This record gives sequence, C-alpha cells and structure tokens, in this order.
Amino acid sequence: MKKRKNSILNFFIVLVLLNFLNEIPVYSQEASDHAEIGRYGSSSVRHQELGNFSEYILALGPVRNDSVSESLKIEGKVMMTLYEGPADASSYEIYHAYRDLLSSKQYDILYSCSGSECGTGFLSPVYQLAPFAYNYGYNNSVPITNGSQDFSYLITARKSIGEKTTYVSLIVSQGWFKFPVYKLDVIEVQKSGGKISSIQVAKEDSPSAELSSDRCFLHLKTVPLFQLKTIPLLCKVNTNFSLFKERCFYFAGKLPG
Repeated sequence: MKKRKNSILNFFIVLVLLNFLNEIPVYSQEASDHAEIGRYGSSSVRHQELGNFSEYILALGPVRNDSVSESLKIEGKVMMTLYEGPADASSYEIYHAYRDLLSSKQYDILYSCSGSECGTGFLSPVYQLAPFAYNYGYNNSVPITNGSQDFSYLITARKSIGEKTTYVSLIVSQGWFKFPVYKLDVIEVQKSGGKISSIQVAKEDSPSAELSSDRCFLHLKTVPLFQLKTIPLLCKVNTNFSLFKERCFYFAGKLPG
C-alpha cells in the first residue's frame, strides 16, 4: 500500500515539473539578437523576453525625486535582452560602441546620459519603466539596478522610415559583477492584429485515446485514481485540474496499478 502511494505521488511530481518547465520564457539557449542591433563583441545572453504586442515606456529625461522626469509610452513588438558583456570590456566602451552604431544606422538619439547626469539613483527608476516579466530572485534586475551609478549609462533612440518606426533603449551598468551588463531593448511600433477567437469543444462522455489504439485516459478528473491501471508510452494526458491550467503533457511509462 505504501509503495502504491509513493508511485502516485511520484506521478504527480512529474506532472508538476513538466508544467513548470512549460512556463519558462525564452532564455540563453534559444535567444537570438535583433537583426539590426546585435550584441557587443563576445557578450552572452543572460535573459531574453519577447512580445509580439506589448506596452513599453521609454526614458526621455533624468530621474528626479526617484522617478523619471520625462517618458514616452509606446506599443508594438518588443524584444528585451539582458547581456553579460566581455570580462575585459568597460561599461563606457559598450555604451560608446552602441551610440556610434545607432548614429551610423540613422537613429536619432532622443536622450543620452552618464552617471550623475541621469539623476541620483537613476538605475532602478529607469529599469522599472520596462521591467522583465520573469525575475525570479531578482536575478534579471539586480545586475542592472544594483550596479555602480558612476559606471552606468543610458541611451534612448528612434528611427523612422516610411510607416515603420523603431525605438532602442539601452542601459549599461557595471559593479554588481566583475564584468559589465546591459539591457538592450528594441521596440518596433505597430498596432495589434486582433487575434481573439472562439473555439467550441465538444464534450466527451468518456475518456478516449488520441495517440494509441490502446486504452489511454485523457481526463484525469473523470477517472478515479484506483481505476487507472496502465498508460501507453507517449500517451497524451490532458489534465483538467486548475493546478495544471489544462495543459497537456507526455508521460512515458506506466501509472501505478
């Protein structure tokens, strides 16, 4: 009996872990640079978040009284990337390189500052204008917000060609790590395409198999656990528990029997 309970517990632990992995955003192994504004030298991606249509707030002025004095809210396709700079590079070196790159690509520099020019304690207020959605343990914000203000820089730029407008926001910081870090965000202004639709799903009277001719239980909440005997390899399990948010998992092996 004890062995049976442990098997059931292990099965649900597997489902929880699969659900957790499904929630993880785009990270280093899947991340890529923006086609026009890439990374500096041998920099590596620490974290990246993408949005086909999101809000974004740009800093256009220094920080005063713990808030950005002037800002601009825009909407569009957003790519936010946190890079770890080369160990032998300075934060100023990275800032200077991007400023030159933006100018060479016909971007207008809307705002640029360094150190105290950006305002007292400017790193956190500027970061909070457009923070990462995923920031477990503050690992994706602290390298920026807790850097040394004296070795930190900010650039906001814009380029318009025809009906296409692109903004770039760059925060470069150094001090939290031995190497510099920088948050490079590229926003392509656009309107929402409108993707709302209604899908009607027919109710099933009983569990059925999708991927195997053998018996496969798809809706766990409709079948008592003691009735679950076996499940074919790679059988698709559709859990309707609110804990799993109706996500689908692939489970290789057998359920406790």
